[in-house]
Amino acid sequence: TLFRSLTQRHLINLKKRFVTHCKNLNVPPGLPGPYKNLHSKVEQQTQQLESNQVILERLQEEVDKSVETLETVSSETEFLEEKIRLLKKEQDDGEEVDSRQVVDSAGTRFSLELPKSSLDTPLLQEEVLKISNREALLMELNTARKSAAVRNMQTLAKQIGRAH
Repeated sequence: TLFRSLTQRHLINLKKRFVTHCKNLNVPPGLPGPYKNLHSKVEQQTQQLESNQVILERLQEEVDKSVETLETVSSETEFLEEKIRLLKKEQDDGEEVDSRQVVDSAGTRFSLELPKSSLDTPLLQEEVLKISNREALLMELNTARKSAAVRNMQTLAKQIGRAH
């Protein structure tokens, strides 16, 4: 225990000398200033970094959407340019493209005018007046009107009319 007490006394003396020496140290007044708010500055920088990352993610999403839109527009443009090229080729090949013709979405071309031969055909009213037994004709037309095939055709015509 004697050794222990001597060691304790020696450590106490060293501690006192160290504390006295630290009190006598001259620290420049400007040195600790920048380090006082270091923690708050680190917090601010961390928050700024997080907000910048969120903004960067949003910008990346917008860029991705823009690229996707650009690709769609490019493919549509290429399709339309190809279609124009084909139409010009048809026109150059001597195939007359009438300005009164329309091309639907499937690429089928059809005319907006009736053929000349249809103007020369007699009207249905004129043909009906030539028939001697009109009552029998009316009964047959009424029967045909009530048939399933005619109703299906009427339904189809209504649906086509709604679609356009």
